[in-house]
Amino acid sequence: VSFYVYFYTWTYLLAFNAFVFLLALIRKDWDQAKKVMGVSIAAAIVGIPYLTHTLAVSRHPFYAELGPRFGFVSSRVPFISKTMIAAAVLFGATYRYLPSRTKSFFVPLLLTGFFTVNQHLITGRYFRFDNHHHWYYSKPMVMILLTTILFGLIKKFNWRPFISKALAALMILFFFYNGALVQAVSYKAALPEVIEEQRYAELFRWLNESTPKDSAVLSSLSISKFIPAVTHNNTYHHGGALYTFQPTSRYAHIYLVYTYLKGIERDKIEAYLESEREDISSFIFGYTYLVQPGICHICFPDRVIADLAGKYRELNDENFIEFVKKFPVDYIAWDKISDPNWNPGKFKLPEVAKFGEIMVYMVPR
Repeated sequence: VSFYVYFYTWTYLLAFNAFVFLLALIRKDWDQAKKVMGVSIAAAIVGIPYLTHTLAVSRHPFYAELGPRFGFVSSRVPFISKTMIAAAVLFGATYRYLPSRTKSFFVPLLLTGFFTVNQHLITGRYFRFDNHHHWYYSKPMVMILLTTILFGLIKKFNWRPFISKALAALMILFFFYNGALVQAVSYKAALPEVIEEQRYAELFRWLNESTPKDSAVLSSLSISKFIPAVTHNNTYHHGGALYTFQPTSRYAHIYLVYTYLKGIERDKIEAYLESEREDISSFIFGYTYLVQPGICHICFPDRVIADLAGKYRELNDENFIEFVKKFPVDYIAWDKISDPNWNPGKFKLPEVAKFGEIMVYMVPR
């Protein structure tokens, strides 16, 4: 999990260290301030390669387009967490009963929880996934805080030892049960889809054995997400590609490719696009219009629809493959079940493989 949320790990710890340092200065605890400063400097030295890479990323020519798609938008709307507020109130109410070390740890921790999801109030730059700080760190820390308060009160009021042990045992059992239950429910919900996806195994085996390495495959979206992971091929499109250094115009182009394959009639394209605004917003713009205050998910400029419709009307069966080949493509893999309206054969492409309801066509250079 730390690898998945590494950005949030080090930013959360950085903020926590900053608050510990500030509180040490306020208390004139110079020894602790020096220790925190030393740890932070050492961590910054270790992180120099990562930090320089992050700086280089921000200077990339496509960063200005990538940022909004990833959810970096201008905002100063506060993020209000009822969980954090309730935890802070409870902490304040029991503060006088807690040991000094507990206080010294949880005061900066609570401040960190509020700050990491509201840093945009200062910077003006909101990040769509700032709530990862809340779910992966602040909320678990609140649970630890509540546990600490509970056992602190038990010790303070000299409750019988067996009560403390019984509560500890019950909590351990609960956490293990909850963890196992969440995993079981998740796997059960995903099982039918995973079973259905097994029919792609022959296709992936064929791609690995019968096609050149790094050849590009345009496929049904149900297939495309697996190609980079289980084959030696490249994929023409992947939903995660939105978050790479590519111009937004590329995703508009690919959206038209998939729309044409669906067989939408040219004289009905504008009405179709208007009805698919939510899909267009996600496919082309990612999180750009999903997180901005006062702007709805489908509220991208109307000219986008007009531009897409205009380019779509220029497409026909004779020029479509050349349009597709604006970006590398060597094969088209068609899943008849997930995309019954596709028919790559009408473009006079040679069929090179068939696996049940999955057809593979070669795209000439």
